Amino acid sequence: MARQALTFFIVFAGLLLVTRGCNKPPAASTAVGVESLLSVAGDLKDAVELRDDERGLVVTLGADGTIISAKAKDGWLIRKVNPARRPFHLLERTAAGTRYLPSAPWTTEKLEDGGYAFVHARGDWTIRKEFRLRPEGDGLDCLLKVEQAGEEVSEYTMTALSGVDLGGEASIQEPYTLVQVAGERARLRSWRTVIRGQERMREERQRRINEDEDVPERADYSTRVSLRADQNLGRLAVLGERSLVRLDDLPPATEVRTVAYKLQRDEGTGREIESWLALPLASRGYEGTFRLRWDARAKAGAIEPAFNELARGREEQTVVLANETLRLELTDRGASINSLLLKKFVEVAGQENTPENWVPMIRDAVPAGQRALTMLLKDPERYGIDPADATWKVVESSQTSATFRLDANGWSFEKRIALPDEEDRYDLDVGIRITKPDGDPDDRIKYVLVGPAGSYIADTKRGVLFTGGAQGFLSEREGGDNEEIMQEAVSKGESLEHTFGGDTAHVLKGIGVQGAFFTCILRIPGKDEEGAASSVRGQIRSLRMTRDIPFLEEGETYRDSMQGRLDASAGFGRGRVAEVRYQLYAGPNDIDRLRPIGFADAVDFGMFSSIGRLLMWVMKSFEGFLGSFGLAIMFMTLLVRAILLPVSYKSQLSVQQYSKRMQKLKPMLEELEKKFGKNRQRLNQERMRVMKENKVGFPLGCLMMFVQIPIWIALFGALRVEFSLRHEDFLWAADLSMPDRLFA
Repeated sequence: MARQALTFFIVFAGLLLVTRGCNKPPAASTAVGVESLLSVAGDLKDAVELRDDERGLVVTLGADGTIISAKAKDGWLIRKVNPARRPFHLLERTAAGTRYLPSAPWTTEKLEDGGYAFVHARGDWTIRKEFRLRPEGDGLDCLLKVEQAGEEVSEYTMTALSGVDLGGEASIQEPYTLVQVAGERARLRSWRTVIRGQERMREERQRRINEDEDVPERADYSTRVSLRADQNLGRLAVLGERSLVRLDDLPPATEVRTVAYKLQRDEGTGREIESWLALPLASRGYEGTFRLRWDARAKAGAIEPAFNELARGREEQTVVLANETLRLELTDRGASINSLLLKKFVEVAGQENTPENWVPMIRDAVPAGQRALTMLLKDPERYGIDPADATWKVVESSQTSATFRLDANGWSFEKRIALPDEEDRYDLDVGIRITKPDGDPDDRIKYVLVGPAGSYIADTKRGVLFTGGAQGFLSEREGGDNEEIMQEAVSKGESLEHTFGGDTAHVLKGIGVQGAFFTCILRIPGKDEEGAASSVRGQIRSLRMTRDIPFLEEGETYRDSMQGRLDASAGFGRGRVAEVRYQLYAGPNDIDRLRPIGFADAVDFGMFSSIGRLLMWVMKSFEGFLGSFGLAIMFMTLLVRAILLPVSYKSQLSVQQYSKRMQKLKPMLEELEKKFGKNRQRLNQERMRVMKENKVGFPLGCLMMFVQIPIWIALFGALRVEFSLRHEDFLWAADLSMPDRLFA
């Protein structure tokens, strides 16, 4: 009983410590970390409502002067979020770090015009927020007034927009946020761009931690827009599922931050965009009126032209290129590949060669902004547009090629994608041309090009013993090492990355993702080839597909795939133009097809690859005469056995001779055993002496056996990956690349 009581006390004390830790405010820091914002708790008590019954509008305000939610007749405008995330929530920056304003004590006052005021007092200073519904019913006005004596607080930061309804998990693929400096062009940024920026900052911070242990524990992953003394923010906006929510005519603010984070809602957890405003000189006093408005999504384009196509729900426009070998569907969203089908192959043996059965070398389930041949810029705001998410204009299109162009802020980006001229080739020609504006001082432009993305890996799960799964790889040029990473490791969050220095800028030859029989490779031109770019870094990373993809004949699905990316730069030549060229191979994992582009080594025949390649050449030669791979395998096996027959005969003969001689020496060896049985060392010495005098040595048969083992291992490894055997039938076998299914 005493032991049970002690156990109960320990468990209770542990839970108490955990509870206190969860409710503990964030540790002092000079930066607002993304994760730290989730640790603040709150409740909905003492909430009040602003109502417009005629329009069916209800705005719920928290007791601390924050917006809990806003709902109209046709649905949510702003949804409930973590209390520390609500619009108009304030943070204080002090010498000790950043802290949240407490949810209490605040006093609530009902105003004569129907609005509400919220006042927070501490010592000699007060904060006052006043909220009023706009007469037009399209939003509300908020007056923020800070009166403070003293220098304890150096700055206030206010949540501007958060909780904008994005329509749930299925609809948040492409929410957008907008930041506009007064008198300047609006900057439109996608949710994915924000996420990518944070991922890069996290990776960079992790790299710095690995190199320097003194890096601060918490980092600021937010994206900032800092203003000059003569500038002010014009508006902030987030385009939601049904409405455009915006802050217009903003009072002075020093900067805005856009943070992607885990948004905690009452009904679940999602990801959202949030904007923060830093209020200048708020420590000595601040006053400003914020106008929060919402409009139907259909009106978003009229309010801000940057949202024009998005507000109308514009469908992506596709361009289809086709020849006898490939069917390529391109999309104007990022000028990227939506799908790529191999017309000469079907997924499962015995299927008809119809479009629905063609091998989808690149699937149409890759999220926008991450598709093959997507181009990303390091700093899209500088160029006035993000090429990965923008809509490119189709300026030229034929049955075998298409050219896309994107113009912004004097910059021009052009991408041409063309099918090969010859039949039975699978390498696309990709040309990128970038023109910079007059007066731009940069001599190079840095970019990221997505290579293999969502490649065909379903055929790796074929039930063949010792068959490896899908993998990604980085291939180096002469003298370099190839690096590989398996699909299972990528799905668990690992990645493969290799960075090259300036003196080895052209070592990287290609980035690939391959399954059992098909491979997708982005080939990078060498420094002596036309259109070469400086390769800085190659990377294989995880890719989450937009839907479940079935494995072949397995009844299972997968959603985690792989993506290859290339960090590169290109120099501007005459006419302010930078041009680079690439090849994207998407086809069979076959030596004869890969050799012309320099990737014959992408087919892995195992540790004895040279022997395996020779055996496969022999097998194909037999198939050319016999017309059947089944017979070719049989004759190749007989040929190998015939070549090894002398070795086998010599081996057996050697064993027989050894056995006969040992029989003659048996009496002598038995005498030695009786004489020196207790002295094993002397016994072995005498045995060796007797065998040497009678010319009895180690049998060559054992050594001959080791000569044969590499040949059979190479043959086994080659037959597992030889593309020529895929879907080849023989007798009862429908597919020679699959296990024998005569009895199962």
